[in-house]
Amino acid sequence: MELARKGSLVLVPIRSEFVPSSWPLIVDKHISADDALQLLSALVTLCNIFVAADDYLVTVAREEGFDGYNVEDEEDRGRLIKRLKL
Repeated sequence: MELARKGSLVLVPIRSEFVPSSWPLIVDKHISADDALQLLSALVTLCNIFVAADDYLVTVAREEGFDGYNVEDEEDRGRLIKRLKL
C-alpha cells in the first residue's frame, strides 16, 4: 500500500449517475460494464495514470489519453514503479 501512503492512490465511489454515463464506453469501446466504470472513474477524476490488469482495457485507456500500465506486464510494472518513484 505504498501508493496509499504516498497519496498516489485514489478510490472513487461509484455514483448512480456513473452507470448510464458508462454506456457509451461499453458500446463504443466494446468493454465490460465494470471496466467502463473503472475507466469513467478515471476520466471524471482527471487522473493522469490508469492501472489495470487487462491488456485491452489499458489499450482503451491509452486511446483515451491516459498513461496506462498493465500490472501483469513486467515492463509496464517497471515503468510504473519508475514513474511513481516507488
